[in-house]
Amino acid sequence: MAKIAYQGVEGAYSHIASVEQFGSQNTFIGVSDFPALFEEVTTRRADFGVVPIENSLAGSVIENFDLLYKNEVYIIAERYVRIEHQLLGISIEGTENELRMSQLTQVFSHPKALEQCLTFFKEHPSVQKMPYEDTAGAAKYVKQMGKKECGAMASKQAADLYGLSILKRNVEDNPNNWTRFVIIVPDKQDIVGKDGEGTYKCSAIFTLQNRPGALYTILGYFAKENLNLTKIESRPIQGTQFEHFFYVDFEFTALQHELVHSVLDQLKEQVNSLKVLGYYKKHTI
Repeated sequence: MAKIAYQGVEGAYSHIASVEQFGSQNTFIGVSDFPALFEEVTTRRADFGVVPIENSLAGSVIENFDLLYKNEVYIIAERYVRIEHQLLGISIEGTENELRMSQLTQVFSHPKALEQCLTFFKEHPSVQKMPYEDTAGAAKYVKQMGKKECGAMASKQAADLYGLSILKRNVEDNPNNWTRFVIIVPDKQDIVGKDGEGTYKCSAIFTLQNRPGALYTILGYFAKENLNLTKIESRPIQGTQFEHFFYVDFEFTALQHELVHSVLDQLKEQVNSLKVLGYYKKHTI
C-alpha cells in the first residue's frame, strides 16, 4: 500500500487526481500547502506526491515550478483531470436553488478555482470572492459555519462528503477546463519503455548564461531534432537580481530516447545548470 501526499482535504481535485492515478486502496495524506507536500516526499514520509502544475483556463501554478526547482524530486507521471466546479451552499428545506443563490454574499474556494469562474461573479456582482486553501476545504468550512450567506465552489465529491447542496452545476467559465498534475518521487527513475510504442515527455529546468541569443540557441537544439516543446515557463530565481530559470516539457518516442540524452548532453555545454526532472509516459486527455 503506497502513501500519496496531496494538497487539500478529501474531495479536493488533487485528492481526486490521486485516487484516479493510484486507486482507492492506498493511504492518502492531505497537507495544508504545496511546500508541505514537497516536504512529505523529500523526507520520504510519502512515496508519491501529486502536484497541480497548470490549468487550461487559469494557467500555470507558478509556486510549484519554484518548488520543483528548489527540491530534489523527480517526475514519473502526469495526469489530466477534468475540473467541474459546483456552486455549493447550506441546505435549507423547501428553498429553491435560485432563491438560495440570491442569498449568497460570499463564495469561498481556492484562488485558481475562483479565477476559473469569473463569469459567475460578473453575473452576481454583490457576491465576494473569498480565497481559501483548497476547494474541498472551502466546502468543509462553509458546512461548519452553517450560514446561508456563504457558499463554496468545489467538486461534486466535496458536496457529497460535507453534506452541501449543489445550487448551480458547472459554474466554470469554459467546459474545456482541465488541470494537469505531475507525480513526484524522491528518487530518479527512467521508465521509458523498450517496445518503441507510445509518446513520452521529458521535463527539465535550466539556467542560462547572460548573453544575447542564449535562449534562442537552446531552443534550436529541440527544433533541429524535431522534438516538440509543449511548455516553457520562465521564473525568477529567489535571492538573485533578475536572474531566471526556465522549465520545459518536450515530447519524444521511446525510439528517440538515446537522441534525447544526446540533446541534453549538448545543452549542458550551453547552460549554467541543467536539472532533468524525469522521463515519463504522456497522459492523453
